Amino acid sequence: MVCSGPKVAVATYNLYWWCISNQFGNCPQFAVGTGFNQLYERISANPVDLIGFQECEDVEQVTAGAGLVNFGYYSTPRGNDAPMAWSLARFKVIEGPASEWVAQDSYSSRWLNWVRLLEYDSNDVIFFANTHGPLGQCTGEQGKKVAQGYLRSIWRHLKPRDTVIFTGDFNCRILDQTLVTLRESLQDCAWDTVFQAADHIFSGHGVGLCSQERVDGAPSDHQFLKAVLLPHGGPKPPKPKPKRQNKSALAPHGCPEAPSNGPCCRHCGSNRFCPSNGGCYADGQQGCPTATCNPVSKELLLL
Repeated sequence: MVCSGPKVAVATYNLYWWCISNQFGNCPQFAVGTGFNQLYERISANPVDLIGFQECEDVEQVTAGAGLVNFGYYSTPRGNDAPMAWSLARFKVIEGPASEWVAQDSYSSRWLNWVRLLEYDSNDVIFFANTHGPLGQCTGEQGKKVAQGYLRSIWRHLKPRDTVIFTGDFNCRILDQTLVTLRESLQDCAWDTVFQAADHIFSGHGVGLCSQERVDGAPSDHQFLKAVLLPHGGPKPPKPKPKRQNKSALAPHGCPEAPSNGPCCRHCGSNRFCPSNGGCYADGQQGCPTATCNPVSKELLLL
């Protein structure tokens, strides 16, 4: 099937704010605005029409710094770190933006943020949603409950003929129940390859996938995940498949090989938490002066 017609470029991007901002003084490599400047360059180098952010404390600062001068955005309430932005050249807000509570974890409430956007050229409406999912609530009945919370929020505000695009860092692995349940109602158009597929771009059924791209997201520890979608048909997204762990690709103690940014481990040289500056780094990344691998401090590593 040919991918022709009005396309929408979408991205989801976790900004790693606590470290990029050197919020706790433990990411000196990003001090005095260095991290933000690198972040702005990453965003401006990857133009899109819609973007969902996570770990973003000031979306106005980010859109201005990245040169997104003709973008609207939803500046979410304090404690809701998943704002979103959209091209004003392509879209007009017709409802929202707004937030709905989905879950609570040890750090904060978790929200689904949404806006209904009218596309000028096609007169179609896109229901654009974004989230930063709760920690430790991905499996079993709890995982299903979280997914159902997302879906209820979407269906509550969705209008007939709206096209759903749903971005986020769900803090779950690709075959966890939260994502399995979401895939029963939505298409999974793109997912990351760094955090065991925590980041996703979902769409409603019938939306075509023209392309997907996993861009190095540095200075963030997440990838910049992009997808070009065709709202009214086109190639169908691939379905996720179980991936067997290749033992030969693991470090001696079962830790992911660099440049993985996966969970830190206690005894490996690939991924490590550095007590000297409080960062979690893979081999080859700047900022980790020691080969000691320690457990992650929950007070510092805010996922």
